[in-house]
Amino acid sequence: MSVSLVKPPLNAAVFGEGPHWEVATQSLLYVDMTDKAIHRWNAVTGIDEVVKLDIDGRPSLVIPSQSGGYVVTHGTTVSHLEWSSGTLTTLGTLDGVESEIKVTFNDGKCDSRGRLWAGTFPADVKDIMNITPNQGYLVSVARGSVQKQADKITLSNGMAWSADERTLYFIDSIPREILAFDFDVNTGKLSNRRVAVAFPPDSRETLGMPDGMTIDTDGKLWVACVMVGKVACFDPETGKMLRTIQFPVKGITSCCFGGENMDEMYVTSAFREQFGDETGGATPPGSVFRVTGLGVRGRPDYVYQDTH
Repeated sequence: MSVSLVKPPLNAAVFGEGPHWEVATQSLLYVDMTDKAIHRWNAVTGIDEVVKLDIDGRPSLVIPSQSGGYVVTHGTTVSHLEWSSGTLTTLGTLDGVESEIKVTFNDGKCDSRGRLWAGTFPADVKDIMNITPNQGYLVSVARGSVQKQADKITLSNGMAWSADERTLYFIDSIPREILAFDFDVNTGKLSNRRVAVAFPPDSRETLGMPDGMTIDTDGKLWVACVMVGKVACFDPETGKMLRTIQFPVKGITSCCFGGENMDEMYVTSAFREQFGDETGGATPPGSVFRVTGLGVRGRPDYVYQDTH
């Protein structure tokens, strides 16, 4: 196994998140939350294109749209992005969703029917370790309609579906849990909420806090462990950790599979003072990493379908 930098330090993000492998162009998409930018790094040409967004809230995800362009969440809004012009067109908002506190979009993905699923982040939080519990939720977005699908979540993060799409895995970062839901792909409804993986209470110094997540073709979950510079692999059937990958920066935020054979892992990172990283180090926080030789591969992530 080998861990290497994808991009030169000059192009490091401030807060890289939400990686998505675009199969059609062999490109890695991801957002820079702090810089309010969308990156598209082409693995064939090595060129990193960047679109700066003129928005109030922070971008949290970017996913290709089947009809062209991309879907981006920012603040309380989900929009269509026309890449060449940078034009954003609103598709839906969180404004009509009942909530006890002000929230914004956080991490998310699409299911095979093209629905967007995304969780929430408290809008006015100053310290993520002191978030009021159970005030967040998970929504689905289809044809501009935003529907609450699960609540009593503190800090929504990574998600992944089992190969048969009967199970949705979803991270609640603050209680350090990977939840599992029974998932009906036809109706887009969730049921039978349970904890698939619980991070041990005594593992904060070694496993940090779960952030973004992806799944391999064997059904194992790969979780970015922020604050400790790791990606950890778990068996959701047993809840056991199987292996870890160590990185040279602590702020590891998310991961996805990509490459021509979907056997490479791409990992985003971020800089925050509380992560404990040094900006003057040999590897700057905010770098994007490629992991090869893992011996596993992933499935292509689904794209947004506005006709669903």
